Amino acid sequence: MLNNESTHLKRIKTRDNYYLYNSDTSEILKINQKLDDILENVWSLSKNSFISYSNNEDGADKVYDYISEFSKRFVRQDIRKKKIEILDNIEQNSIYKPDLLTVNVTDNCNFRCKYCIYGENYNHTKDLSNENMTFETANKVLGWIKKIYTAGDMLTIGFYGGEPCLNFDLIKYFVEEINKIDLDIEYHFTTNGSVMTKAMQDFIVENNLRILVTVDGPKEMHNKNRVDLCNQPTYDKVMNNIKLFQKRYPDFCKERLNFVSTIETTEDYLELMKYRENNPEYKLKKISMIVCKHDERVKFAENREYYENLSNEYKRSRFDNLLERVISKRLDFFDDETVKNLLRIHFRKNSYRKGGICLDTEDGSLMVTTNGDFYVCEKMDHSFRIGNVDSWVNRSKIKSMLQKFFDFKEKYCSNCWIKEICSLCYAHFALNDEFKPHYYNCNSEKDSYEYSLMLYLSILEKLGERKTGNLMEFYNNSFK
Repeated sequence: MLNNESTHLKRIKTRDNYYLYNSDTSEILKINQKLDDILENVWSLSKNSFISYSNNEDGADKVYDYISEFSKRFVRQDIRKKKIEILDNIEQNSIYKPDLLTVNVTDNCNFRCKYCIYGENYNHTKDLSNENMTFETANKVLGWIKKIYTAGDMLTIGFYGGEPCLNFDLIKYFVEEINKIDLDIEYHFTTNGSVMTKAMQDFIVENNLRILVTVDGPKEMHNKNRVDLCNQPTYDKVMNNIKLFQKRYPDFCKERLNFVSTIETTEDYLELMKYRENNPEYKLKKISMIVCKHDERVKFAENREYYENLSNEYKRSRFDNLLERVISKRLDFFDDETVKNLLRIHFRKNSYRKGGICLDTEDGSLMVTTNGDFYVCEKMDHSFRIGNVDSWVNRSKIKSMLQKFFDFKEKYCSNCWIKEICSLCYAHFALNDEFKPHYYNCNSEKDSYEYSLMLYLSILEKLGERKTGNLMEFYNNSFK
């Protein structure tokens, strides 16, 4: 019996052709329209029923056997095997050495954004406070870095808040100390942009920090949710600072300053696109949508389905434009998600994409809080603490968390058609020391990859395999 869930076959249509994607084998099979029409309605039919449905047309039995054989051609990759490989990798390495370290320099913030995950609408995250990371805690973190890393090692450090600029003296100290080790270093942080002084700008430029400034589009849209402690609008103050920064350091800002926006599930999406197109200096790198997490009932998330439909409609209307920009190598960092999806699809056979596993000795991440506790990242539920600055990372806690995550994936992800390319991670499912399904996130991820597969196959149709491979290598090198 053909069965869509058990065979992991996904039908994909481009403008001119039809395909089947097999998630177990990562194989893409080109089919004809007639076969696609038949398969649309017969996934659960037996062979005899399939032939009957096809009006006993000559070759119907061969079509059935072909699809059935395709679905069985390779043995399903086993989540348990991957679990053993990654756990063994952690066991065999003497110390955890992440290549991404997030330093939570302060829990203080001078804004009270209405959608903030640390605000009153969320019950399972920390609360904002006046707590700053102390120089004593920072020195313990620095001590571990100096012990573990040597000259030439690659490390990315992100400074996090609250509003990181409220503890900028610690950022300066941290950067100055790290620079003494002579690492291959990249610094970055996200800021609301409201308290950035000229002196801060000078230091940022001198040390080549990458900056993301949160601006939610046009003035009225931004001020709707991004307010200060007195519930007053913040757009003018933020933009005055940023325009000053761009005027003082135009070349630096062109290369190292980008914007990130968070929107409600309304026409804000289209307004944001219009704002971006009309303001070339507003280099938007990422859009986040206000959603609820697990059992949270955030008022902004009520129309999220409408947003998704609007977003998909916008994507479809711009598909040809996006396809042309991909092929002509004119994507920018706003297209980061598109590039990542295309690369995951293109390299799907060559390497195991860990699918949310970012606790790895090769390319792991780590986040240290203001009080010196360690988590996988800043998005992780705080029931999953994995160490502290006094003793570094607790390997048994890493293994325990990974065991729970793999058990979760085996139960809920084994029959998913994007399981080998999915980018959803621990943080999307973690809650109260366990992992729980989040069907909105999963459905959104599937929609994103269906669109990306259609884009990738359209590129293949236009360029062929060799030129498509060269194009993907270009983006792989450019978007690291």
